[in-house]
Amino acid sequence: MFEIGATLREARERRGVTYGEAEGATRIRARYLAALEEERFAELPGEAYARSFLREYGEFLGLDGQRLATEYDLRFAAPEAFHVEPASFPRRGWPWRRLLVAVLTLAVAGIIVAAVVVPGGSKRPSAQRAVAPHPTTRTQTPKPTPPRPHRRPALPHLKLVAARGDCWLEIHAGSSHGPLLHEGLLPRGSSLAFARRFLWIRIGAPSSLDVQLNGEPLLLPLTHAPLNVQFALGKLRVVA
Repeated sequence: MFEIGATLREARERRGVTYGEAEGATRIRARYLAALEEERFAELPGEAYARSFLREYGEFLGLDGQRLATEYDLRFAAPEAFHVEPASFPRRGWPWRRLLVAVLTLAVAGIIVAAVVVPGGSKRPSAQRAVAPHPTTRTQTPKPTPPRPHRRPALPHLKLVAARGDCWLEIHAGSSHGPLLHEGLLPRGSSLAFARRFLWIRIGAPSSLDVQLNGEPLLLPLTHAPLNVQFALGKLRVVA
C-alpha cells in the first residue's frame, strides 16, 4: 500500500512543476490538485471526480493513474449499500377451497351456455348481424404541382466589332472603378465579346465601332469624339 498524496507530491516536485502549470495542462483547478496531494478528498465535487482527477493528474506526472484510482476506491470510497429483496412465498390454501372454486367456475359456465343455447340445438341470436358499411370511396386529393424553378435570366452577350477602322477601348466591370477587363487598340475587323450585366466602356473612335446585344445592334451616338458609356440592364447610355 502506498500513500496517494505523497506519491503525487513527490512526482510533481521531482519534475519541477507548479500547481499553475499542472492546472493549465490538466484543466483541473489548482486547489483540487492540492487537495489530491493532501488527500483531502472531501473537498472534491464527488467520488467520480476524485477518480477522474487522480487518473488525469497521475498520467500527467508519469504515474499509473488507474492504480491511483484503484487505491482510492480501496481506502477512501464509500462502500456500496446492499439492498436485499424480501422473498415472497405463496400461501398454502386448503384443498377444499380449490375444489369449491373449480365447482363454482363450472356452474357459472353451465349457466352461460344454457342461456345462449335453446332447445333443438339452435343458438339464440344474441344480436342482429352488423351491416357491413359500404366502402367509402376515398377522394384522392390531387397533388399540388410543384412550382417550376425560377430560371435566372441568361447573361446578356455584348459584342464590340471594329467594323470601319481601328478603335481604342478601355473596359471595366461594373463601373469606371471596377476591375479592368480590357485596355488597348481593337484592330479593324476584330471583335470583343462579354457576357456581363454591367460594363463601363470608354470608346476612342465611336464611328468605327459596332455594338451588338444578343445579336441585335445597339446604336451609338454619331460622333468622332471619345465616349464613355455605361452598359446596364441591356441598354447603353452616355456617362461623363
